[in-house]
Order: sequence, then structure tokens, then C-alpha cells
Amino acid sequence: MKKILFLLCIIYTAQLNGTIHNVPGDYSTISDAINASVNGDTVLVQPGTYYENIDYSGKNIVIGSLFLTTEDTSMISGTIIDGSANGSVVTIKNNEDSTAALIGFTIRNGKADYGAGVYIENASPLISNCIIRNNLVERSNPIGGGILLQNSRSIIYKCEIMYNTATGMDVNNGWGGGIAAINTGEVRIINCRIHHNTTTSILGGIGLSGAKVKIIGCEITNNSCYSSGSAVGLQDSDVLLVNCTIAMNKSTLNTRSSLYFIRSSPKIYNSIFWYNGGTKNIDGWGGVAEVYYSNIEGGFDTLSVMDSEPMFADTSAEDFRLLAASPCIDAGNPDTSGLDLPTNDFYGNLRLCDGNKDGSTVVDIGAYEYVPQPTGVEHKKVTKCPESFYLMQNYPNPFNSTTIISYYLPETANVKITIYNVLGKKICTIVDDKKEKGYYSAVWNGLDDLSRKVSSGIYFYQLKAGNTVTDKKMILSE
Repeated sequence: MKKILFLLCIIYTAQLNGTIHNVPGDYSTISDAINASVNGDTVLVQPGTYYENIDYSGKNIVIGSLFLTTEDTSMISGTIIDGSANGSVVTIKNNEDSTAALIGFTIRNGKADYGAGVYIENASPLISNCIIRNNLVERSNPIGGGILLQNSRSIIYKCEIMYNTATGMDVNNGWGGGIAAINTGEVRIINCRIHHNTTTSILGGIGLSGAKVKIIGCEITNNSCYSSGSAVGLQDSDVLLVNCTIAMNKSTLNTRSSLYFIRSSPKIYNSIFWYNGGTKNIDGWGGVAEVYYSNIEGGFDTLSVMDSEPMFADTSAEDFRLLAASPCIDAGNPDTSGLDLPTNDFYGNLRLCDGNKDGSTVVDIGAYEYVPQPTGVEHKKVTKCPESFYLMQNYPNPFNSTTIISYYLPETANVKITIYNVLGKKICTIVDDKKEKGYYSAVWNGLDDLSRKVSSGIYFYQLKAGNTVTDKKMILSE
């Protein structure tokens, strides 16, 4: 997660140091704004539907909706790039590096031979907080309906990849309905929902060939294919799968596994495989799957694997969070070091939370961390563990000169709140004290430790309390 924060810091530094091109304020199309951009610039797009197919053209730029500056999730569904079935909607394939990013869009209606939604080749951009849906690859052997990655080290973070299709000429062609990765360096797919993707052949949700991939905190559900790998399939690949929920994926043959491997040895931790079609959930040849602290329907020959009804919240509504009685709560690997778990799950729940209130903080099994429900609070509206240290979003944000930072302590603790700039340099410390359990607020007035006014831009504030370290972003405006 520190690597992701570092990448975001680079992106925001580029945003501050480069030129911001507003669409449609400065340019009527996103493509026109890209043409006017140089490395380090940002293309900031207002809500609306843009019927175009865009190409980064080798430029290390950030293209973002207003979600980039406001973190208002309605901007994601309200800012649409529609490919009009005229090729890949977004193309990034000219050596763009990790400072290139696509943030906060709905990408839809692409139609191409490969990578109809987002086509990434010889590039390693960040794709974050996007909805990639209703894209189609169609040819004799189509690959990657939603996203295709080749020779890439990209991060796909907190995206929904859904209702994408790979349609071949017959049942032997077409794979990677949601995401396909070929001959890549380390690609990371983190806190994503990958659902309702399909192929006419194999590998309905995620398809990998010659790829090194970490799939962490993802829901992979309701994907389908003709034969093997309705959820995930890999060949000659190195895969780490951590805290995923793989459920209700189906193949037409109904005798094949939801995760299928060839000449590969996937490592699986803290994951649920349930309600999938086929005689086995995990199967393959030319390698051995290593599975730990997981819940697999039908079981698996590992001592730490259970075979117990996971008790999802509501499968009919496709809500794969856990009910209070689920055996998956606090049942994951007690040692999460090396698993690259992010601080929060897709819905914002703290990933490490004492869900069963036994005094021990252990990660849950599955994509979503269970949060104890206060009386009268609807399940979907709880976004934090009431008995954990918690750092709230500053208010107002963006702010001019003064903002309030609030936080909650579940117990007495030494507390430190520090402000950093996007380069990671400390600006000031606004709290450094021992405090008892309770809610607190601190004020930052835009000054550094020497009482000098800092420049406008993006800053990070960090809470250290007990064994918790957590960060959030804020914007100081002119």
C-alpha cells in the first residue's frame, strides 16, 4: 500500500507542477486536451458523456474526472468516455510510465480485437476508481474485453470491471472477459470488483499468460465462460491471490474449475471459493496450488482451509459481505506481513478489525472485512470499525487557510498527527500528546513548523496512535 501512496504522490506532484487542461472549458474533447499536453500535465474532465476514443500517445499525464480533486464518487458514474464501438476506448501503449494515470471515469462501449475498454501495452499506468463496463472484443481469438495488459507493470486499483465480453469464432477462442494480462512484470489488481464478464471459450473473469500478478482484496463473482477458469485462469504465470471472494462463477460445461492453472503454482491466502459451478473450485496441471486460511466449498487438502457456509449478506442482491455469524470473521492468516494488504477494503472498512470482539485483531477471510453493527445502523452504511483507531477526512476539503482534522481513539494512546507534502517531506506536527479514549479534533492553519505559510497544493496528514499508522489526503487552495 505504501507503493500505491508513493505513486499517487508522484501523480499529484505532476498535477501541481504541470499545466491543468480543463475539458470542456479549455478544450471541447479529451483528445484535444491530450494533444496539447506534455509530460506532467493533468487533463481534468467535467461530468458528462464524451464520445471518443483516446490515446495517451506516449505522454506521462494524468487524465481524471473531478473525482481526482473532490473524491466525490458520483463523478465516476457521471463522467463517461463512450467508445461508440469504434476501437479501444482508452489506449496506453507507448512507454508511458507509472506517473501516467486514468482516474475516476466510466469507460464503456469499446469494441476491438484486443483490450476493448482499456488497452495497455509497453506501458505501466495507474488505473484507479474507474468503472469499465459493456466493452466487447470480437475476432477469431479475442483477448481482454475490459482491460488488456501486455509488457506492463500497472496497478488496477478500486475499479469495477463488469459486463465485458470476449467473443470468438467458436468455443475454442476468446479469453479474459474482464481482464487479460500477457507477458507482464508485476501487475497488481487491488480492491476491485470483477463481475458479470463472459467469454465464449475460457477464463471468464481474469485470464493470465506469462504474467506475474497480485490479486488482492477483490470480489470476482458471476463471471462465465464455456469451459475452464470461469473466475480466474493462468498459464505459465506467477500469481498471489489474497483476501478475495470468488463466488457464483459458472462454465457452460459445468465440470470445470472456477480457478484453473497450467504450468503454474498459484498461492492463495484468506479467500472464499463458494457457489461456483464445476466439480472442483481449484484445479489444474503442471503445478501445485498452495492454499492457506481459506474457505473452499468441497474443501482442499490443507489443514488451515475450512469448508463451511460463508454466510454472505445477500447473494440475491449480490452482496458478498459477511453476516455476523460467518465463520470467516477473524479467521484469516494471523500474520499478514508480505501480503500487501491495503488499509481498507473496497467499501472503506478497515481491513484489520476485531470483528468477533474477542480482543484479538485478525484479518477476515474474503474480500470484505466484517464490521460489528451498531444498533439501528444499516449494514451498507457502516464504513469503519467502531472499536479501532480512526482518522476522518478533514473538513472543509479543499480548504483555504484553516481545516479541521478529527480522529477517534478506542483506548488511551500516544497520538501524533503530522502533515507532509507530496514529496514526503514533513511540514509540521499538529498533535503530539497522550490522550484518553474518545473523539478529538485538531486544527491546521496552513503553516509549517516555523510558522511560515505553505503554498497551495495537495498534502497528506498522518495519524500515529497505538500500533496504527494511517494517512489521508487534503487540498489547500488559494
